[in-house]
Amino acid sequence: WNNTYGPNFHSTASTTNNNKNCGNDVSFPTTGGYLNPYPSSLPNMRFYYASSGPATPSNPVPADNATKASASNDLSFYLGANTSNYDLYFGLDSANVASLNTSVKVVNNATVASAGTFTYTLPSLLTEKTKYYWRVVAKSGAQTEVSPLWKFTTEAIIANYPYNQTFEDSTVFYPGWYGSFTDWTYTLNGSNAIWHNSTASHLGANCAYAYPSTASTSSSLTSPRFNLPANHRISFWWKNTMISGNDLYFFEVSTNGGNNWTVLDTLTAASTMNAYIQKFIDLSAYNSNNFKFQFRYQRGTATSIKDCYIDDIKVEATPTGATMTLSTATLNFNDLFVNGLTKKKVVIGNIGTSNLVITGITSAAPFSSTYTGTILPGATDTATIIFTATTVGNYSGNITINNNGTGNNVISATGNVLPLLSNFFENFESTPVNTIPANWNKLRS
Repeated sequence: WNNTYGPNFHSTASTTNNNKNCGNDVSFPTTGGYLNPYPSSLPNMRFYYASSGPATPSNPVPADNATKASASNDLSFYLGANTSNYDLYFGLDSANVASLNTSVKVVNNATVASAGTFTYTLPSLLTEKTKYYWRVVAKSGAQTEVSPLWKFTTEAIIANYPYNQTFEDSTVFYPGWYGSFTDWTYTLNGSNAIWHNSTASHLGANCAYAYPSTASTSSSLTSPRFNLPANHRISFWWKNTMISGNDLYFFEVSTNGGNNWTVLDTLTAASTMNAYIQKFIDLSAYNSNNFKFQFRYQRGTATSIKDCYIDDIKVEATPTGATMTLSTATLNFNDLFVNGLTKKKVVIGNIGTSNLVITGITSAAPFSSTYTGTILPGATDTATIIFTATTVGNYSGNITINNNGTGNNVISATGNVLPLLSNFFENFESTPVNTIPANWNKLRS
């Protein structure tokens, strides 16, 4: 470079004040000069020279230090000119791979016809979330050239069911590090980084929340890999709370690790939803050891925007027959005076695959209900439970919903009946602000 500055180069930190990258030294500077880069550093350089030996193996796939690498992808790499054969070393022990121990040699002296990309097919699925090491030795006669020690960490694989994701921990949204260390995948930067956690949950403290801007175009929240058996299904709760324009949210699945996606549902409301809705989707046609699902936002018109909440995801074996759910397992009635009557409603759901037939409700006085009915798979209905105050006392008992399905069918009920007052006076002087006196009730009509 003589007296001109040379190109930028990588460097290694140094505590010695001996750096110089231009001057009139005959050779590369070895003494202090007038230029001392900050911070002090030593140049890292690579010199290229003509050789009849093989080129260094390069371009590893998975990339060096890759995370969430597929547990079933082949290993590939590039071999350059002057290469006639190669060996490949692969395993869990970094020392054995680094030293080219024969115990981890998986390819021995394979023939190379010409320069190009070469592939090693894994004999079986790798272990999830595990670090693997590998090296390639390019050979030309007695000359060899060894690749760096490459390494990667495999993705998570869900194989135990039922699988529940409630967004209550850091397995999706990692506090303070936004996504880089989780098993789920979503855009981390820019206008499509729209997926976050939210406290506006269906149950618990948190849920997943997509809040696009008018600059957002398309963004997905993608699950880890699943080894999904046959005859399984997925359920989740969702809602839209801000509606503007015609943005769409899709539920999609893939059986090849995300290379291709199939839309199974569109999660888009015409108006603001005040409550979550539960969705059930059959996955029996998508069993695969490389199954993934995702929620994908797609921008509509230039000024449109629509948010979406997702919570309480469950992947489970598809049940047979009817399965009943109850909106509550307890009913605590307000105090009543003799001859009073009050009612509470219970939502009964059917998350099974056949009709839920309810033949009646069994209970002891003062609790009662006359509900009967048939609830289709995926549907709900409402039963009214009555508390009739006939005799003074504290009451508790079980209300049993007689049906042909499985699931909890018992509600625990309590109530208190008070005697009629012989006289009555209420001046509201001892009643706190914004409250009503004891044993009074608010009626809405």
